[in-house]
Amino acid sequence: MSTTTPTDPTEPRKRLVVLHLIAQELTPGERYTQVEVDSRIRGLHPDVAALRRQLVDEGFVERRAGEYWRADDSAPPMAS
Repeated sequence: MSTTTPTDPTEPRKRLVVLHLIAQELTPGERYTQVEVDSRIRGLHPDVAALRRQLVDEGFVERRAGEYWRADDSAPPMAS
């Protein structure tokens, strides 16, 4: 069972916009540990692991070998 939260709206378009805004908490070109990413997004959603996973799954943040960074193409979704 899933629940809707402000950072996980049911409408996919709104969800992408919110994830884009959250990704802006990370500085382009800077590498972060999981702990650092969590500390930056902790105040935005109680389930930081789910939020971090969504950022990666949607391509706003990349992850490799325990490091996270903002994706180069983290432009906001196109308006419809």
